[in-house]
Amino acid sequence: MAGSSNSGGHNKKPTALKELSGTVQKCRTNADAPELPAVTNYSMPANLNLTEHGESVWNELSADLITAGILKKTDLQGFAVYCNAFGLYMEMAKFIQDNGVTYLTEKLEPKKRPEVSIMNDAIKTVITYQGRFGLTPTDRERIHIEKAKENTDLEFLK
Repeated sequence: MAGSSNSGGHNKKPTALKELSGTVQKCRTNADAPELPAVTNYSMPANLNLTEHGESVWNELSADLITAGILKKTDLQGFAVYCNAFGLYMEMAKFIQDNGVTYLTEKLEPKKRPEVSIMNDAIKTVITYQGRFGLTPTDRERIHIEKAKENTDLEFLK
């Protein structure tokens, strides 16, 4: 069974993503869900201890997620995990590109580099968190943000 033992069998999409994609159903939402505080500052909080590569991921994505109303204050630590995991993946991918997937032992036998396993673990974390923040191609295709309509009712006041 996918998801955790308490999730009902699959990972549920946050209501904010359902609202953006136009698939929210009142009967399937929690009317008593707490209203979480929005993030009001686009700069990265210092206490998240992001790596250099993690900071670059944060700077690239956070403003869009905050503007869309997806990233809330309570999500910052989870998003930091995503950013650091993606940063670690980028570091390991660069190392493997420069040094190869394998190396020769003292007995001249080829062996897989430990960086390959580190990269694979990082990408598993990245994939897990991507869906939670609507960053997968499937989730992105489902999001439809309506453009603000111009208010023409006030034209007569001019």
